[in-house]
Amino acid sequence: MIYLKNINFSYSDNKIIINSEIRIPNVGFISIFGQSGVGKTTLLKIIINQLEVSNMKVIETIDRNEIFYVDQFATLYNNMKIVDHFKLVSEVYCTDYDKSKIIEILKNVGLDYINENKLVKTLSVGERKRLSIALAISVNPRLLVIDEPTSSIDYDTKLSLMNLLKDISKDRCVLITSHETDFNNLFDMIYRIEDCKIIKEKESHISVLMKQYDKRNIIPNLKQISKYKSKKDKKSLFILFVVIVIILNIISYRQIALYFNSQTANALTESMTDNSLYFVFENIDKDLLPSDWIYMSYYETDGITDNEAIESMSDIDHVLEVKPYYQLCTTGYYTRYQDIDAYASNVKIYNSNGHMINSLLLDGNGSQTPAVVPYYKNQNITINGEKLDGNYIDETTAEQFGLYDINFEYPIIISLEVGMPICTLYRNDQVTYYENNVPQDITYAVNFYDTLYDKKEITIQIDGILSESDYTNYYNTNNYGSIYVNYEELNQMVKDNLSTDIREEAITLYDDLNETIIDYIPSNYIVLVDSVDNLDEVGSNVESLNSKILTFTPYAYVNEIADLKTANFTNNIILTIVYALIALIVIIIMLYRYNIGQKSKIILYQNLGLNKNEIHKIFEYDIQKILLPFIIVNIVLLIFQMMYEGILYSIEQWFVIMTFVVMSFVVAGMIYCINKLILKKVIHE
Repeated sequence: MIYLKNINFSYSDNKIIINSEIRIPNVGFISIFGQSGVGKTTLLKIIINQLEVSNMKVIETIDRNEIFYVDQFATLYNNMKIVDHFKLVSEVYCTDYDKSKIIEILKNVGLDYINENKLVKTLSVGERKRLSIALAISVNPRLLVIDEPTSSIDYDTKLSLMNLLKDISKDRCVLITSHETDFNNLFDMIYRIEDCKIIKEKESHISVLMKQYDKRNIIPNLKQISKYKSKKDKKSLFILFVVIVIILNIISYRQIALYFNSQTANALTESMTDNSLYFVFENIDKDLLPSDWIYMSYYETDGITDNEAIESMSDIDHVLEVKPYYQLCTTGYYTRYQDIDAYASNVKIYNSNGHMINSLLLDGNGSQTPAVVPYYKNQNITINGEKLDGNYIDETTAEQFGLYDINFEYPIIISLEVGMPICTLYRNDQVTYYENNVPQDITYAVNFYDTLYDKKEITIQIDGILSESDYTNYYNTNNYGSIYVNYEELNQMVKDNLSTDIREEAITLYDDLNETIIDYIPSNYIVLVDSVDNLDEVGSNVESLNSKILTFTPYAYVNEIADLKTANFTNNIILTIVYALIALIVIIIMLYRYNIGQKSKIILYQNLGLNKNEIHKIFEYDIQKILLPFIIVNIVLLIFQMMYEGILYSIEQWFVIMTFVVMSFVVAGMIYCINKLILKKVIHE
């Protein structure tokens, strides 16, 4: 049945068996004798192919699934019932489970007094060894291999057990190891291991009798085998499932909440400032003046425009677009028309049906008055969390116009007078150097560019009030209130007034300064940047294009906001890593504890002839069974938490749920892979 030659085996440098052979017949009671530590167990594992030996000649052998191996501890699954052991081995060896046959086998091995529903852990050592033999008989193996069947039991039990083995060896081969000589008369063949050699000491006539066996084609159903679990197994698997769900749901849910709340915080901090950079061209070149030059009006004057520099700005990193920035003041604008009162503006307000609901006169001498300013599609201005669409007034203007308590279910129409830029005046002039507030006899020639304004009446549809919490622009000319009009509409208003009715005859020009009228070119501009984080960088690059450029941001604390966003992002990354590590550690500990608790079952499966890959797949089914429920429960818990906490994110909740679904699948895949690695380690140990 089995014939092995040239057996050489050693552990590291410790030689166990040297150049030996062994022949195991089909029928008989065979013993491998030797003192403890000589390699009896090692030889058994070589025979049943649990240990691989290089260069060994296999003359004759049988399939591993025709062998039933019982180790010296009679390893069984402590927390599983006796009857379930019979069902399990019948599944592994692909035989029919016959309860009446099992009862008869238990009687034959002297265990008929034991309740088949008892747990194996309640049995004595002798009873466990008898049960192992009963399990072997139930699947009818060609070769029953038992390691030290007489160890750790009393003499009467030994004698009874050896007689039992002798009896069942009449129609199969029973191979055991022993270091005792008391029962040598029972053996048909005895091998002794001495000085690393296998020596045949006894061979009787019966040991060579042959019995014909039908070859089995066994393909065990690994998924079915995985279903045989003790109550403790099921409880452990359920606890593993619950702990992983709770830990991962709390951690991953909190991480998602943290991320989206962080996004909300970023959006709020972004809306607290503006991604806009304003710039003007000075009419004074500071680089040509003394370092202690005192002249404070240059930043208030309209200056020249460098078209080449403006065109180059679009190529600067992080710049979205460059546009003119018109500020149409209702009062206080610069004009030389003698018939214009630049400090008065008539305002008329109509409802959607065309009925006037209010009229007022803005007095720039006695009160603060608003300005009409543009906003842009790429600008960070939102209302109720959405991009601005339409035209709006701020709270200051709404109060001044008597519109603060109006419900803007329908838009209103405002007609008001504003200073409209119509042309630019160019002249040659001089500035005087001051020292300690005393004019010095030092002057510098400069070119002045002044934008001239005329009073025009414009009509604007207003769609609502833009609160200060949504947006406030501190760069506006007077900070006395603003009417926000989309750039395209405001730009068209300006264009409609540029080339008409300049009224040159009403403008007093400075002939001594060679002052002339040239086409209007806005002296104020806006650069829209992709993020407030990049305003400083873009500002430096813009100023480098022309020494006359002065830049402004709408908020004094834009850098602090950018730093806050950076800190928020950094903290989010740190917490993500910490949460992920906590989850990973918990998962690894729980999976390792579960799998290490299956060691006796792993040994049992090995003894039943399953290879490591098959055992691996059996235990993989355990984790697979909890992964789909894990995903479903995770998602259900997320939805309940969102409903309970009433969390609203800056994006649709369905996106949050879908993100969590994807995350649950990813985590489930990670659990599966981690468990696979742990299983590989535990099984190979």
